[in-house]
Amino acid sequence: MGNEEFLSDGAPPPVDNTQGNVARLAFVRAVMADDGAAVHRMLADDRSLSNLRVNGCLWRDAPDADDPNRFALSDQSVTVLHLAASNNRVSAAEALLDAGAEVNTRGYEGNLGQCTPLNLATFSGAHNLDVVRLLLSRGADPNARSSAGSSPLAAAAEHGEREICEALIDAGAVVGIQEAAAMDDMARVKALLDSAPELANITDSYRGYTALYFSRTDEMRELLLARGKRPGIVEASSLGMVARVLELLAEDPALVHARDKHNRTPLHAAAEAGHVDVACLLIDAGADIESEWTPGWTPLYVALRRGHADVAALLRSHGAQVP
Repeated sequence: MGNEEFLSDGAPPPVDNTQGNVARLAFVRAVMADDGAAVHRMLADDRSLSNLRVNGCLWRDAPDADDPNRFALSDQSVTVLHLAASNNRVSAAEALLDAGAEVNTRGYEGNLGQCTPLNLATFSGAHNLDVVRLLLSRGADPNARSSAGSSPLAAAAEHGEREICEALIDAGAVVGIQEAAAMDDMARVKALLDSAPELANITDSYRGYTALYFSRTDEMRELLLARGKRPGIVEASSLGMVARVLELLAEDPALVHARDKHNRTPLHAAAEAGHVDVACLLIDAGADIESEWTPGWTPLYVALRRGHADVAALLRSHGAQVP
């Protein structure tokens, strides 16, 4: 079985503790150290290493551990190019691409699902600008969507990575209304809404939210609201829109228990964004303070994780416990 293959049933193959496994371990460590010269030398001996697949979680969480399961393949593995891309290892990425690494290959990352190295690079932070430029120069698809629905531009725009956004747009990335709103591109948003007013209420394929959620300024929010945007209760809670939350609860009190695409309740959204006033009214409306977004992620856990002490104090005052 080659390194580039998955088992058909998703189970890992038997672990290989031979010298070949030791060599692969040395190779991936050279990639993670961004030792381009060492990566080139090893690839000269074995070009198949350019598309080597590894257990991405083990390399991310314990990069120095001697765990042979790093090379146990499954449908959740990534290539070494994914590792280089997500950590801005430019010299290593260049060596891999020179040796034939597939620039648009897919690998698994928990939030994105199956994704390309470019997906992962743009999702991982602004520090990856150089490797993003390298990947684009070698043919990376700027519009590739992960299996969870995220595009490189959507990830970069949401995280405020302006230079990465510019590089992606220059390479042909399509700018939708969510991306334009996140980049605070008023002219583009107005043009899009003039041509298709219904875009104000279109949701994105990854988060399931409209452009209002991604907007960063009051001016952008006012524009979208003036064009007819009517946010749902989770989105309104995330944005701190007290009046809208009250309006929706008056129409349907059961909405206090609503869930979005990612299983967040309105209270999770308010806690994550730090809107203590919204959290208070949701609790008063009967929100479940111990509901979980994903195992262990209660509103209190989310508030603490984001550093919102006032929301955490409110939740504790109503009996919330740290999971």
